[in-house]
Amino acid sequence: RDATIRVDGLSCMNAFVQTYGACMDTYFYGSDTFINGVIEISNSHFHNVTCGNTLDIGRGTVFDIEIGGGNNCNNMRFVVTDTTIRQSGAPSGGGAFSIYAGAPVSISGANISFSEVTAYNLQAVQGSFLSFISPRFIPSTFSRLTFSMDNCQLHNGTAYFKGGFLAFEAQDEQSYANSTFTISNTVMTGGSSGGSEGGAIIIIANQEGSFGAMQLSITSCAFTSNVAANSGGAIGILSADQTANNFVGISVVISDCTFHNNTAYVLGGALSLSFQGAKSGDGMVLDITSTSFTANTVRLGYHEFNIEDKYVEAGGTIDISYLEGARGHEVSMSLIGTRVEESAASGSGGCMSIAFYADSIEAGKGLSIIMENSAFENCTSAYGNGGAVSITYWAFLSAACLNMRLKSVDFLSSVAGSGSGGALIVYANQPTVPSPCIGMIEVDNCRFENSTSLNAVEAMGGGAIMIGNIASNVVISNTDILSSIVREGTGGGAAVAITSSIFVDFVANVSFHNVAISEANMLSRTLSVGGGAVSVQGVALKLSNVIIEDCCAIIGPSHLWVDSNSDMNGGLSFENVSLRSAQCQQKAQDVQLVFVSNIRTLLADPIIFGFNAYYFNKFTLLLPSPIMLIPHLFDTKSVHVDIVCPAGFSLTYSTNNLTAAVAAKAIAGGNCNFFAPSTVESSCYSNLYSLFVSCVPCAQGELSINKGSIVEPSSRCKSCLPGSVCDGAGDLSVFPGFWLDPA
Repeated sequence: RDATIRVDGLSCMNAFVQTYGACMDTYFYGSDTFINGVIEISNSHFHNVTCGNTLDIGRGTVFDIEIGGGNNCNNMRFVVTDTTIRQSGAPSGGGAFSIYAGAPVSISGANISFSEVTAYNLQAVQGSFLSFISPRFIPSTFSRLTFSMDNCQLHNGTAYFKGGFLAFEAQDEQSYANSTFTISNTVMTGGSSGGSEGGAIIIIANQEGSFGAMQLSITSCAFTSNVAANSGGAIGILSADQTANNFVGISVVISDCTFHNNTAYVLGGALSLSFQGAKSGDGMVLDITSTSFTANTVRLGYHEFNIEDKYVEAGGTIDISYLEGARGHEVSMSLIGTRVEESAASGSGGCMSIAFYADSIEAGKGLSIIMENSAFENCTSAYGNGGAVSITYWAFLSAACLNMRLKSVDFLSSVAGSGSGGALIVYANQPTVPSPCIGMIEVDNCRFENSTSLNAVEAMGGGAIMIGNIASNVVISNTDILSSIVREGTGGGAAVAITSSIFVDFVANVSFHNVAISEANMLSRTLSVGGGAVSVQGVALKLSNVIIEDCCAIIGPSHLWVDSNSDMNGGLSFENVSLRSAQCQQKAQDVQLVFVSNIRTLLADPIIFGFNAYYFNKFTLLLPSPIMLIPHLFDTKSVHVDIVCPAGFSLTYSTNNLTAAVAAKAIAGGNCNFFAPSTVESSCYSNLYSLFVSCVPCAQGELSINKGSIVEPSSRCKSCLPGSVCDGAGDLSVFPGFWLDPA
């Protein structure tokens, strides 16, 4: 009790021992041993120190502490300052410093700190610098541990199994509860975990209830060129073996750090948080501020990639995964003032992936994501979804509601190589039950530029943004979406695709306000659903002050496609919408609105088109009832259409009918016949009635001086007035000596 061991100015060189502690070794056994004890090492130098050469023997080359029996080492302080370590090897155990439970023990309130320590060329099985573990089947509990590391330099640390430099492992229930880990002003470069997680740091729970309410703070640190053979190229935090109640209520805070050129082979090139077992990871908070992530990757092609194996190679820089049994309740993640660049993964989320895999109707309940003043640039998902960011719910039961706010975030040069959402995907995989809540997805003052979906094999589309089957309202405002492409696949939306589940009627509303979309190109020749710059399916839609221009679709409309295959709960509203100069001049229309079911919704909720005087090539409205095509009905309270052509254009319209396959009938009913004629009740096809509206520019020598609408089509091209020159469309000039009435 109350003992002090002080080492100052020690040099230990060329030391070797077969077992433990080449330089120093301590044993604390028996109940109430070394209570309030202090160990201090300062101003010392260790060079070429080695322990052991047989399996499971040899650890702690600089200092080994073995503890066992009862309540030992409570409130112990272990302090190392101003010390240098070169060439340390423990090929069969823990690293330079090892704290090891050799017999059942309970330790509470221990304080371990390192300051101004430099270490080079370290080797161990786990934690080449520090290993703090208890072996399996030795019930040992560590609680209220305080660990700190400040102003340290760790270089070239190899762990043959896990934790390149630091390894903290819980092998008994309730271990590391209420513990605090603080790392500041520290550099870790060249760390490697050859067989598992955590290229630089591993924190792992193997038994139930470990690391509860843990706090990890990493400030002003640099992690460079660390490699993990599994997950967490720099940092790995995970629960294993589906043990329950691990990492409940933890807080992870990373600020003012740099992560460069870190690599993992499965999940999270820089950072991986992976949870298994009931309630594990519930209440987790991850806050990242003012941090730079560059050139971090999940190594491409290490596994034979299978798009159905969603666990593999996801999150090029950051990965958060809730695996078997983990629900992921009340999880919060924020990314503020941070840049993520030059990141790649074989699977989903070239820069970041957040995924829920549990077959639970409450998977991801209460998830909250905030990203502000940040940027994702040159992010690539080689074979998955979400070139930059992927947020996915893979379980078939979950009906996710999500609260997410993106404010002043740039997505630049993102590529989803074989999936959907060139820059961003938020997607739930076929939910079958209603959501218990309604969330909100806000995208404000953001910029999406040069986003590409190369091959949308899962047929969801979204060259820049894909949102599917999420029980959240969506508001996109004050945002620019520039130069986005979908090259292949059957899903629409070269810029934005938003879909609702065909199995569950989500009450979702989508709003675009002050949004500019340009150069969105739908190049797929296999498109079967949607098309154009924006594709929306099964949700209420409001567009206000929106510009969509210079877009192209090989199949389908170039600008906008809307399909009401489920209740729209609020109808459609377009106000000050500009659809300009489609690049594909051979296209039949720029806008296509398709209502294949639920005509009652159209009658109950207003549909308002306020295109004002903006130019579009052609507008198509498909309805399941011919009564809606009578022109004077468009001015009723149920449906109001205010489509006008500007001066210099002629307005024409016509009606038609066609037969089309209805996905809702085929999938929801499950018994329709694609070979039956549309008049047969079991047919998969429905008769649709169409209204085509066209604004055609006046030819050279003609002019239209009046605007016209579908209710009053007075806009007609007429011969140019005497004394004037008409060059087509609205261009008009007069000869000298003539004047124009400004009215």
